Amino acid sequence: MNRNKTPGEDDVTSEILQRAYNLLPQSTAAMYDGCLRTTCFPITWNKAKFIPIVKPGKETCDITKYRPISFINTAANVLEKILINNLMHYMHSSMLTRKNQYGFTPQTSTVDAVMALKG
Repeated sequence: MNRNKTPGEDDVTSEILQRAYNLLPQSTAAMYDGCLRTTCFPITWNKAKFIPIVKPGKETCDITKYRPISFINTAANVLEKILINNLMHYMHSSMLTRKNQYGFTPQTSTVDAVMALKG
């Protein structure tokens, strides 16, 4: 987990979550396992810190000139990563992806897709 990432609404940083895991690894793992097993995404993790940022070179008076930035809670971010890793493992171990699948595939990039087109 990136320690420089801004925490969400609960202000729990990745460092705090890492320390909690170091102190209570089984409880922390059980919490995430329970979320996956019951397909539950805790409601409190659904809240985000919203910060509007003015687009470069735009006037601040016009609301359409802002970009919304949302920071989800760190615990929710971890659950998302666990879920993505589980899905990707399932997809690859079950051979549900194709050879020409480059997006969301480990060890591949847009360069690989372009080289396949060129070749």
